[in-house]
This record gives sequence, structure tokens and C-alpha cells, in this order.
Amino acid sequence: MVYAGEAGGAHVGVCRMKILLLTALLTAAANATVITAERIDTPAEHIRITLDSGKILTFPKGQGVPALDPPQISRDRRSVAWAEEDYADASYTIPFTLSVWRGGKLFYPDCVGGAPLSWGFVGGGATIRVDCSFPHGKADEHRLLFDIRTSKLLAREFIREDPSSANGCIFQPAQAWARKPDDTICPK
Repeated sequence: MVYAGEAGGAHVGVCRMKILLLTALLTAAANATVITAERIDTPAEHIRITLDSGKILTFPKGQGVPALDPPQISRDRRSVAWAEEDYADASYTIPFTLSVWRGGKLFYPDCVGGAPLSWGFVGGGATIRVDCSFPHGKADEHRLLFDIRTSKLLAREFIREDPSSANGCIFQPAQAWARKPDDTICPK
């Protein structure tokens, strides 16, 4: 039997202290508040996130990526999202990868073959709505809701444009999270 005052007991105490310290550090990173998030226009263009602890995180753009969208900060100031763009043709770029950072983890929502044409945080910022479509297709799109903390798909809604409408209205999304402020809803 080993008692706390003996050599083996002291080692157990040090291990417990290390575990407590590591747990505290991980909790602090998970609860970090974002002070600023910006795109830095340099030859090695990247995203820079400054946390309330003073820590600065940088994320370089991927190789061959011509541009990065400016990052958006969630309302709870714990999540940041930005898109990497690629050329659709020689004249303009479109987003092709969405990156979402929260609590020290980077997450890439999957648009299932489409492109993340727009997105927005839902609620405080632990969930994100991603509007996926094909850039040169119809205005129909899938709106996907992801939990940023777990990277899991929570819900999906198919948005359809009314083909008889001249103003590009859409049929009312059934779920509140799938509605955007700039949607033009077709009259019934």
C-alpha cells in the first residue's frame, strides 16, 4: 500500500495536478472570446483571430487558393467562419470551402457536392446554417444546419424557387432556422 507521504503517493499527486491543469487550459480555450477576426492581405494571405487572452491564431489560405472571404464572428463571439474561394472561370471567384473555428477546433461543413454560397450563425453561434447550391444551376438549394461544437449535421431543408415567379421568390421554409432575412417568400 502506498500513502500520500511516500514517493509513489507524491507521483500520483503530481499526475493529478497535471491533469487538472490540462483540463483548465482546455476549458479556457473552449470558452475563449474572439476580440477580432480579420483577413490579412499579404502574399501569404491568411486569417488572423485575436482572443481575449491576447493569443493570436493565424490560418493560412490553402495552396492555389486565390482569395479568402472576410471572416464573420458569431454573436456570442466564440465562433469565426470564412470561405476560401476559387475561380469559377477567368472572371470571378466563388466560395468552395467553408472554415469554421470554435474553441480551438477547426470544422469544415460538407455541402455534399455543392458550394457554400452563403452561411450564417444561428442563435448565439454554436450552430451555423450553410446554404449549398451549384453556382450555375437553378436557385434551388439545400440549407444545412450544423452543430459547430460536435461537427454534426442537425437538420436539412430543401429550398425551392417558384418557377412561375418573375421576382425569384422562394416557397416558405418550414423550419425557422432555414429562413434568412433577405429571402423573398412567395405569396400563398
